[in-house]
Amino acid sequence: MTPCARASNDEMAPLRGEVVTLRFDGREVAVWWGPDGDIDRLAVRAGCVLTWPTADACEEHALRAGWVGLGAEDGDDSIGRSTLDFEPAQAWLRGQRTTLDPGWALGLWNFQWDVAASVTGAWPVLTRVEGRCHDKLTAANLPWLVGEDTYRPRWTAVEMRCVRQVLSNAVHVLRTALC
Repeated sequence: MTPCARASNDEMAPLRGEVVTLRFDGREVAVWWGPDGDIDRLAVRAGCVLTWPTADACEEHALRAGWVGLGAEDGDDSIGRSTLDFEPAQAWLRGQRTTLDPGWALGLWNFQWDVAASVTGAWPVLTRVEGRCHDKLTAANLPWLVGEDTYRPRWTAVEMRCVRQVLSNAVHVLRTALC
């Protein structure tokens, strides 16, 4: 298990991780993200996900705090960077896109789990329909998990409403949890 670092009484962060730039609500912010055992977490302070205005600022903070990159266990402690663009998901929720892209839908869904785990200490419990929807999104992104070369989900009206509700809640979680 990879422990979280306690930088102060109210700041926690994964010791190993990477800088993730989030595109969300028409802006970009950087966060520190990494594994903590079986759950991925973000740097938090007082129940709020820490954000930096740039990836460079986040990396500078990480280096000062003694956090290292994901490859540190293999001798590479350089800090990697990635980007999660949630703008397409928000456009779909606003009705500006007609099709649900399983890639960004799963990305937003899973990231809000990481936020919830970071802020509350646990992932949310899924309903049966939510579990089925998440399974379909996962299979669409990783079809080999279900023994297929490709997988295109077929959505019922109930499932589509569920995905819309979960992603709307995910947007709310990000708006309220990011400092």
